[in-house]
Parts: sequence; C-alpha cells; structure tokens
Amino acid sequence: MSRSRWLAGLMAAALPLAAGCNSSGQAASGAGDGAANPNHVNPLRAKTMVVNVATGHQLGPDGTIPPDQQGKNFPAGKPLFVAFRLHDAPAGANVRADWYDAQGRKLASTEKKVLPGEPAMSFTSPDTSSWPKGTYRVEIWLGDQKVDTESFSIAEPEKSAAPAAASPGGAPAGTSPGAPAGTSPGAPGGTGPGGPATA
Repeated sequence: MSRSRWLAGLMAAALPLAAGCNSSGQAASGAGDGAANPNHVNPLRAKTMVVNVATGHQLGPDGTIPPDQQGKNFPAGKPLFVAFRLHDAPAGANVRADWYDAQGRKLASTEKKVLPGEPAMSFTSPDTSSWPKGTYRVEIWLGDQKVDTESFSIAEPEKSAAPAAASPGGAPAGTSPGAPAGTSPGAPGGTGPGGPATA
C-alpha cells in the first residue's frame, strides 16, 4: 500500500515538469517561426532599414533620386518617383508604396520584394494625368511596418507654347507668297508690274 502511494506521488510530481517542458518547446518553435518570416519586422529596426526617402522627377544611376532632381511639386501627367536606400533589410521582405489623395482615399498600391544585398529601391507613381490639383501622400511599408510617409503636390498640367503664325503659302508674315519682302509679285525690287519704270 505504501509503495502504491509512493508511485502515485512520484507521478503527480512529474506531471508539472512534463507540461513545462512541452510549453518551452512550443515557445521556442513559435519564436523560430517568427524569426524566419521576413515580413515580421521589429518596429524600431524597420525604420533603420529604409532611409533617405525622397520624391523627385528622375532617378540616378544608383537607383536613388539625386539632390537636383528631388522635389515636392509635380505637374499632372509628369513622371513622379519615390526612392530610398535599404540598410540590412531582410531578403524576401515585401516593400509596398501606397498612394493617397488629400481625402485619404487610396489611389494605388505597388509592391516589390527585397533582393539579397539590394542597396536601393524605387517606385513610380501611377498616371497622374487625371489627378486634380492638390496635396497627396505616399506611404512606404516594409513587411508589416509603415516606415515613412512623403507628402507632395500635383499642379495644373504644363501648357505647351503656341506655334508662330505664318501667312498662307508658308511665306513670312507681311510678305506676298513667293516674292521677296517689299516687292510686288513678278517684279524686281522697287519696280511696278511688268518692267522698270520709264520717264
């Protein structure tokens, strides 16, 4: 009888230890899964992985926007870029650019994946020809973290210069078609039609 009680007590004492080992194993497994997911980024580290964000008119050879091409004002219909440098961003992570109007309505969204060792990344805005004049913004996301917001303005489309007026037949304004300026058709300069003036 005493032996049975001893075994029962031993088993009761061992159960909490087994449960604790199982919990530790599950926790370790969960931590490993999270670390293997490139889109689950630490919020503090995420902002250090996407740096020097800028909007501008043209990209440079390195994939970023040169200082002389950076800007915040863009005529409707003209190219608009947002670019930035990547610093230790996990390969395979999704990077997304979300474009919004002044009322907070999402106009478009574009996504790319980080390549191993990729130093920079850029996005081109959707066609802005139909965008009304106003203030807009683009949000940059790395994995599940928003890392930057850039505001910019869309202005009226640029107007092209009107062509110079010309006389019928392609002659310069103020001259007769086919004749030098200041002469009558078919006559030498300073003479009347048909020949030289007589006394």
